[in-house]
Amino acid sequence: MALPKKMTPLGDGVFLRQVPAGRMLCEHELVRGLLGEFLPHYPDAGRLLPLCRNIALLSLALCDEQGQELYTPQQVAALLPMEQIASLAALYRQQEEGEHA
Repeated sequence: MALPKKMTPLGDGVFLRQVPAGRMLCEHELVRGLLGEFLPHYPDAGRLLPLCRNIALLSLALCDEQGQELYTPQQVAALLPMEQIASLAALYRQQEEGEHA
């Protein structure tokens, strides 16, 4: 079966897809929720906003073969190390820039 356009296989049935425009509207709400959840427990508030943005982005971009979202933001934060969150978000942004170049 051919993959839908703009989906990168990451292995184990997980794909990184371009987030549909309608779903990107959810990113702001997800970031706000994550900030409220993590702020009391996070020592470096200056790095918290970029981290929350990356987590929110990945919760919308990580999907299965059919394009169904696999993880909530809380699951992304719990399952992936911070370095992997940052590198996957960077990969997503590189793909986006490549599309618009």
